[in-house]
Order: sequence, then structure tokens, then C-alpha cells
Amino acid sequence: TVDTPPACLSSLPSMRPPMASHSITTGSPPLYVAICFAVVEAVACYMESLARREDHWTLGGTDAVRYQDARFRLLTDNYYVPLAEFSSWSRQRLQADPQIGKLYSQAAGLAHFLIHDQEGRYRDALVACLESIYSGRDRPGTLAELTGVPFADLDREYRAFMEVPDSPPEEIPAAGRDD
Repeated sequence: TVDTPPACLSSLPSMRPPMASHSITTGSPPLYVAICFAVVEAVACYMESLARREDHWTLGGTDAVRYQDARFRLLTDNYYVPLAEFSSWSRQRLQADPQIGKLYSQAAGLAHFLIHDQEGRYRDALVACLESIYSGRDRPGTLAELTGVPFADLDREYRAFMEVPDSPPEEIPAAGRDD
């Protein structure tokens, strides 16, 4: 039985593991100047899904609260910021938005999509995008360029990914939703 979080989180004893993931949004170069800041937050929100099971830890999955929130926002509320726009937002733009809770839900959904869709076909592009952000080389269009897929096609693929047949989004408890 595993009684402690993975070793990679033990260096952050004063933080709960899910919130520790948001510490990746600080550093060098300063990420407040990042153009693709929504991608950084997407990964941080994905890391919030870290969960202890009986004898192992999991990360991601259809039972992750923010993933289900993203499904609800997209499929029930019809709330969605197209990726061409969303993936080009700076930290200031994202955090100043009055719909910030919904945006963080979408970010979590974006990470799940990029990591898991069709057995991870965009996983390497996500890592490359993070490398460009952390090296200060990101620009609008980085995500589409690295996936090799136009944003409009990524938007359609994201929606198809979110329409999984596990449970209707209206059955998801409201307590987990970011408003």
C-alpha cells in the first residue's frame, strides 16, 4: 500500500499536491510574459487529478473533477473559447477574465485531450509547447504548429474527445464545478 505522495511531490511539503502543481507557473523565464500561458495552466490543472487508489496513484482519467467540469461547460453550458484564442492568452489575460473558473475547467479538458486523445497522439506536441513556453520562444500559433493541425480542426477534435459515452455531463454533481 502506498501511503505517501510520489517522491516528486515530497519537496513541496507545505502544499497540497494538487495545488503544488500550480507552482510550475512561476520560474525562469517569468511566465507572466508567456503567450501560451493557458497551456501551462492546462498542465497544472491536469496535475490536480493526482489521486491515490488502493495500492497506486493515478493521474488524469474520466473521473477527474476538472475534466468532468470541462465536459459540462462545453456540452451543457456551450461554453468554449476557441483554441486559437485561448492558447494565445497571457497570464494577465487569463487571470483577469471574469469567467476564470470556466477557463480553468477548459484548461483541464485541454490537457486531457492533448495527453489522451487517440492514445496520446498530441502528447509530444504538448511537451514541445511547454518547452517553447519555458524557453521564452512561444508565440500565437505555437500549439497548432507543433501538433501540425489547424486550430479549427483541433477545436472539432476536442469536442469529439469530450463527447465520451461515460456519463451525460448533466449528471455530474455541481459541487465540483468552477464558477
